[in-house]
Amino acid sequence: MAGGSKPTVYLFHGEDEFGISSEIAKIKDRLGDDQAVGMNFTVLEPGTYSLADLRGLALTMGFFDTRRVVVAKSPLKQFSKGDDKKGFQSLLESLPAETALVIAEPASLNNNQWLLKWARENPGKVYERNFPIESGGSMAAWIQQRAQQQGGEISREAANELAELVGTQKRHAAQEIDKLLAYTACQRTIEAEDVRLLSTGVDEEAVSEVFNMVDTLAQRQPQKTMDALHRLLQVYDPGYLYFMVVRQFRFLILAREAFDSGLRAEDLAQQIKIKPWLATKLIRQSRNFAMPDLEDIYHRLLELDLAVKTGQSDYVLGLDILVAGLTPQPSHQPQSRSN
Repeated sequence: MAGGSKPTVYLFHGEDEFGISSEIAKIKDRLGDDQAVGMNFTVLEPGTYSLADLRGLALTMGFFDTRRVVVAKSPLKQFSKGDDKKGFQSLLESLPAETALVIAEPASLNNNQWLLKWARENPGKVYERNFPIESGGSMAAWIQQRAQQQGGEISREAANELAELVGTQKRHAAQEIDKLLAYTACQRTIEAEDVRLLSTGVDEEAVSEVFNMVDTLAQRQPQKTMDALHRLLQVYDPGYLYFMVVRQFRFLILAREAFDSGLRAEDLAQQIKIKPWLATKLIRQSRNFAMPDLEDIYHRLLELDLAVKTGQSDYVLGLDILVAGLTPQPSHQPQSRSN
């Protein structure tokens, strides 16, 4: 931009809703803390605002010396004809430097569309980006890029497999990538077998049974814990069971952090995308462990995975040894949150 000035209009268009939402989230994050966001960030949903509403928000100065960001979704449905079109274009051309108007259109604009033409005629005012749907090889490439941005790595074969599973749904793909990165703890490359292991989703009955096994572990009942493990190994694939145990202790670490910080079960449920009743149970169970013990168990689980991947162990033997080593009384005592 000339003189280093920022655009006042951001035109995002295309069928990739997740891509547009992610880009808007980046703009929002740049505003600063929650107070600045609350005062200076507004989203207008389709059909809920008039041109007067949009003008009033866009021409109002921001607070705390921060730009005002107004996100207008699907304005072309409302402002494409007659006086509305003229008024909308006039607003775009007269926006102050202190405002960023984000236009989010849910379909790619063709080259003859007046708004796209105007945007390309005003490069000093507008940042324009198209967000087409990814598929096939391009989706696999996006998956690899996304994993890298999140601090991990996924093989091309695994990315191809995941791309086949999610189709064109980037939001679903992003959720699966987060799950895979949590499973590998970003300590190794995600492989195709990891995708196959996690792609079937989480068995609710397995969740309940693993939860009960961890309860016996927390209650220092070695024989019951070992019996529960062996029952689970008779029913579930050892690799899948390993994943469920890792998942349980990762959630328990987050639950213990929530408990120590005074957060509610509802907050934890929203944070890790689980049902509130499960969050309540996790917080209850986490109180039976001290944080150092939870972290120690989690690290032992990651070491077991490395041993399996390098051929030094297998999940059945590894889980057996792990549980046998964990059931004696830990050195750390559970701690309650200070009031």
